[in-house]
Amino acid sequence: MPKTLDKNTSTMTITYSVEGDIWYQFVERARKALRLNTVVPGFRKGHAPAAKADAYISPTKLFEKATSYYEEVVDKYIYPQIVQEDEIYNDKPYSIRMKENPKGEGYILECDFMTFPEIKLGDYHKKPIKILDFKPTTEDIETEKAKLLNKYIVMVESDQPIKKGDEVNFDFKGYIDGKAFEGGEATGYDLKIGSKQFIAGFEDQMIGLKKGQEKTIDVTFPEDYAKNYAGKKAKFDLKINFVKTISLPELNDAFFKNANLYYAKNIKEFEEKAKYDALALKLNLMKKDFAEKIQKTIAKVAKMNLNPEMIEREIARSYDSFLKNLADKKISEIEYYEITNSSKEEVKETLKENAILGLKGSFGFGQIVKEQKIATTEKEYEKHINELATSFGVSAQVIKSYLSFDRYEMEKTTDKVIDFLLKQNGEEVYAKISKLEKEVEAFNKKLTDRANKATKIEKEKLEAKAKESKETKTPATEK
Repeated sequence: MPKTLDKNTSTMTITYSVEGDIWYQFVERARKALRLNTVVPGFRKGHAPAAKADAYISPTKLFEKATSYYEEVVDKYIYPQIVQEDEIYNDKPYSIRMKENPKGEGYILECDFMTFPEIKLGDYHKKPIKILDFKPTTEDIETEKAKLLNKYIVMVESDQPIKKGDEVNFDFKGYIDGKAFEGGEATGYDLKIGSKQFIAGFEDQMIGLKKGQEKTIDVTFPEDYAKNYAGKKAKFDLKINFVKTISLPELNDAFFKNANLYYAKNIKEFEEKAKYDALALKLNLMKKDFAEKIQKTIAKVAKMNLNPEMIEREIARSYDSFLKNLADKKISEIEYYEITNSSKEEVKETLKENAILGLKGSFGFGQIVKEQKIATTEKEYEKHINELATSFGVSAQVIKSYLSFDRYEMEKTTDKVIDFLLKQNGEEVYAKISKLEKEVEAFNKKLTDRANKATKIEKEKLEAKAKESKETKTPATEK
């Protein structure tokens, strides 16, 4: 089975000759299928003797029918060879061609498969990437406290100035070019400040107002808004009816006793939990930002030839997502191009640039895994599964039904690549990050152990109570 690898297009072409016994089997199957629909004078359709029916089947039709089974050839004879090739990116051919067999029997099948590109990473770490600050601020910690106390929060009316997170009831009326417009007016409307429910700038200009105050604000509708309003300036007259702000419970001994929180028995433990939650979030955000930046850098300096079909599929996927976003905003494809004075070709060209960068970045990560021999083992997977099983109080098999090794391997290996790149970016900063991550992990383990212990004690109490109840039953009650 001849194979050719085109490194310029990252394509492997497999050539397979359908001839001999294999071709004969397909011809016979085709002949039997055609007999069923062949009309022979003096016989009902499909009921003529085989020899007579065959006389009415043209060689052209027989050949066409026999070659129509080409997908079976791919699955049965080509696929088993492909799965052994490390270069193959997708084991389904993206292009299939039939050619005449010089031997005069059967046909030649050519299948094109996408392959991983040959990669030269380049000097991607020449210029260090700036790391986001990962130290939680007081505001970050307060936000985490609010999350932890979410079910205990009540909204109370306030005479204080509006701030982010407040719920505001207000009246508004909008004007474009001095005229009121459809859908731009409401009374008694409820809005959470910071929800971004309204267009950019609207909610921000409400901050600082108080109950009973009125104000006229200026905003501009986005270019990708509904056709009638896109890009237009507008004024809104606002009247604040009332403001509700978050009221948190008083964190005292009585609260912690009644709340029975597994992670905090007092204010000190509660604040510690909020601090570590805020730290974990900041570390995750920092890593995500770093990963995006380093992946773009790798994509720009790496040398590789991507398969054209691979790029086209990525563009198609991105375009489908683009259309879905438009539909969510109730904007049609045609309306968008009219509003933005652009074309489908221009949008796809932008998507192509992003697709190439995205693919190069992903393959670049893969090349680092290969060169640095980064791996995730079954042992690591089993350890993680057992930890989750213990944490959730279920069997390891249940966890495995939700988290396969392949998925875990992909996520864990990506984490290891990011850690490698962070260390490469600056060992001193990486050491601090690693130390803080271990602190977060140790803290969360302590809480998990505490929760598991509490669950075990409660279970033992229930079992003891049930046993005691059973032992004290009288014969009368047992009847």
